[in-house]
Amino acid sequence: MNSIKISLPNSTVLRIVRDPLNTLTQDEIDALLPSCVAIARTGFGSDQISESDVALHAIEVGYGAYLTTNDQLVGFAAASVFKVKRLVRPVLYLAGTAIEKQSQGWDYYHPLVLARLALGTVNGASHFATRTQSPIVCKALREYTWYPFDRSGRRYGHVAREVAEHLYEHGSDFRGPEGVLMDEETGVVRRAYEQPMYKNVPWSSHAEIDNYFLENVSTEHGDALILVGTMEGRADMSRCMQSIGMSFQELVALLSPLALHGSQGEVVTASR
Repeated sequence: MNSIKISLPNSTVLRIVRDPLNTLTQDEIDALLPSCVAIARTGFGSDQISESDVALHAIEVGYGAYLTTNDQLVGFAAASVFKVKRLVRPVLYLAGTAIEKQSQGWDYYHPLVLARLALGTVNGASHFATRTQSPIVCKALREYTWYPFDRSGRRYGHVAREVAEHLYEHGSDFRGPEGVLMDEETGVVRRAYEQPMYKNVPWSSHAEIDNYFLENVSTEHGDALILVGTMEGRADMSRCMQSIGMSFQELVALLSPLALHGSQGEVVTASR
């Protein structure tokens, strides 16, 4: 089984696809990619986002997650699972999330997060990570994330560096000539992007997070934050029943046929 559809409480359908580049037909990809490009550009407020970069984050991934309402795509997200040297078990990487402008604020984001965290559990991941220029994303993930905001989580700086190095090689069309410019103390990757992802920074109204960006992150120069959180103790996520209509444990069981590798994380594969 390479694809599972979930009917959400708000009459939206969430489709999870393992290795969409090879699972979806060429006709499906040809229909899906332009919609993903349009959603990414309106969602981020930038018409500079290229089709190739969207393909890299929506199609050429370990997992694709696609939200439709009335058969119209309204959002997508992606995830990959890979090993880092400093951790025994794999890391779940949350990538490529975009929701069309008019659908933002309708709680479409949390189903995309929870489904991918469930996939991390299915694949034996001990931690998850993401890279972002968005204070709002940081706020949405704050309850799950230790690094870099929680000082007790600063020990994950080495994990963040390995994630940044992986993304430099596999996760972007842009590779700065200076290589990976990572500050483990702050979680900031300098020049992670060639240009700002957002036309305007999406401030979160969370004083700690917004001030952290103002003090440490130069989004206009392409800086981004690497966030790292642990999968431990997250199985009782209260949002899951509200957002997806089932418990987190039930979601993990439903998505278990989509596992990329064995329970010990011994083999990790992805399209790219």
